[in-house]
Amino acid sequence: MDGLALARYLREHTPPVLVMTGDVNPANHTDLLRAGANYLVQEPIEERLLVAKLLFRLRVGRLMRQKMAAARIVETLIPEREGLVFMLWGSCAQAKGRIIDARKHCVLRAPHPSPWSAHRGFIGCGNFSAANRWLAGRRMWPAGIEFPADAVS
Repeated sequence: MDGLALARYLREHTPPVLVMTGDVNPANHTDLLRAGANYLVQEPIEERLLVAKLLFRLRVGRLMRQKMAAARIVETLIPEREGLVFMLWGSCAQAKGRIIDARKHCVLRAPHPSPWSAHRGFIGCGNFSAANRWLAGRRMWPAGIEFPADAVS
């Protein structure tokens, strides 16, 4: 079994695959990535740099799994429930939010709250107070507990 066949097999049967190679041919690197390697490291490499690259890839992988899990939750809840509040922060969330029916759910949008973009409108966007008003107006706040009739004006 050559390296390409091994990469294909590993992609189908194992967690993410890191390939460390001494091959300097970029075409071979491309073939390895297409065959199933998730990441490629060129030898020789200093140990500290290798550890830093591995830690970075683990963080990226964790973030991607979290995004995918959130997307699966949303896709599962949308057809099963009504009256959910979705706060779509940032262009990525807003693009995925196109599948949400705003007639059945509260859909609030704002720029991403990261330090790089919070100043573009997240701060002061009013998403939390808007969600509270929407839920209170439907007697759904907090967590399905009914408000007394005189509590909601």
